[in-house]
Amino acid sequence: MLSDINPFVSGEAAPYKDDEEIVAMTSLVTAYENKDIKAFEKILKENKKTIMEDSFMKDYIDDLHKNMKSRSPEMEGKEKDPSKKVSTSAYKP
Repeated sequence: MLSDINPFVSGEAAPYKDDEEIVAMTSLVTAYENKDIKAFEKILKENKKTIMEDSFMKDYIDDLHKNMKSRSPEMEGKEKDPSKKVSTSAYKP
């Protein structure tokens, strides 16, 4: 993660560190920060329901996924065709 601070060290937050939603979101952040498009898409697929039930993520997941695709190492050096659109419709409930 961008920060070295572990929010789950505190006694109040520790019980939530293994929560399904928390694990899905933190894994998604880690994949994004590592520019790992394959892991990012795998997490989206495996945690579709959990991620899409979050109102914030539901509003921004398409933009986040597009950004992830454009910055992933797999896309470096490839010509980007502006006529092609990225769809995350497979991730919507």
